[in-house]
Amino acid sequence: MDAVHSAAMRLPFEMRHKIALHCDRNTLARLSRIHSAWMPVSEAALYETMSTRIDLHKPCTIDLIDILAHQPHKAALVRSCFITFSGDINMRFASARTSLWLLPASPSAAEVLSLYCDALVRMINLTALRVPMLTGHRTFYGAVVQVIRSGTFSLKSLLISDEATGAFALDQALVPHAGTLRSLGFIHSHNNSVLGDCLARLKHFANRYSTFALSNDVDSAVHSRVYLYPILDASSPMWDTDLYMQNIQQALWNRDDAKGLEIVVTCLEHLHSAVPRVLRHLAASFPKITSLSVQLAVTPSKDGNRRAPDADSLSAWIAIIAALAPFEGSLTTLRLNAVLREGQSAGATWGQNFNEDEERELLRHIATRCRSVHFVTLPTADEYGSYPDSDAEDGWAWSRENDDEWDDDNDFDLYDGFVSD
Repeated sequence: MDAVHSAAMRLPFEMRHKIALHCDRNTLARLSRIHSAWMPVSEAALYETMSTRIDLHKPCTIDLIDILAHQPHKAALVRSCFITFSGDINMRFASARTSLWLLPASPSAAEVLSLYCDALVRMINLTALRVPMLTGHRTFYGAVVQVIRSGTFSLKSLLISDEATGAFALDQALVPHAGTLRSLGFIHSHNNSVLGDCLARLKHFANRYSTFALSNDVDSAVHSRVYLYPILDASSPMWDTDLYMQNIQQALWNRDDAKGLEIVVTCLEHLHSAVPRVLRHLAASFPKITSLSVQLAVTPSKDGNRRAPDADSLSAWIAIIAALAPFEGSLTTLRLNAVLREGQSAGATWGQNFNEDEERELLRHIATRCRSVHFVTLPTADEYGSYPDSDAEDGWAWSRENDDEWDDDNDFDLYDGFVSD
């Protein structure tokens, strides 16, 4: 045993570090007590990814941010910062701003935000940053943007609220990171559609970074919904690469987050042949996707009525379904939507008039290509579930004609900020 112990102590730091990275936090604590040689690697692994939720009612979380703010050598160990704030911090500031005082405004909330910025300044080796959501508190976002602009660290990925700053100010803040930044995402504080202003920001940065939008606060109990940059131009170099997806995957990766992802892919209808390629790149980078939505932006008929889909429309959806095979095992929910490309109702779900036989054909292809899918929304807006005891021969039972909640949440406004003649 002594010989084994002695051999373990002679392992190079890099190898001990890799061992530590495979340990959970409790194991790291025990590992650090085995021998002083394991203390540095345990500490490095412990602080490398910070994903703690800061809660005013949990002093240990405040202690952590205080340690990072006042012990530069520990802050320097942080490479990925995904720290979030509890809803209580947000509510305290909201009550103070509106003078409702539903919750007593506590100086500790302001102190926590100040500690966060102080800690961020000391994270000199930071490469991945997800800025905490704090609705309406622009002073905090302004302070964070100034830290980013200072060039204290060199970011590879940045996730920041769409409320944080305008495109010009963010442009200036990203100048020191021009040689390293690979992905840029905008987070929403609500669980609904990506609006025109955010889409305009995505377009502004799309030729330089892997851009995407993240709907839902990262604190939410539901899955994160990730909107990929919409395919508006077949010649765009950004989306048609494994690197685009890899950059996004690295920006979202968090070893303490076991939740599945919900991915939304939007494409102009006449560019539908690009979607299977996107799905192949997606499968190569995201090992677990529980929900996938594919949206084709269609042009309505001149009289405003639904266009009857032609054979090419059915073939397009079949080709997209054929690309789902790599997701078998994790994908359980699939939504195939047609959305309006232009007009007053741009972004609204626009059911295509496939007949029942065509619907059943699409369902058969889904069952063949990705058997783990149990819930499907078809381009007609009809919903089906796969039930073993269903009376239907193929096992798919009709659920309901429309899901108004999904329509409200998932309308993709291509017109506002993007589509123009």
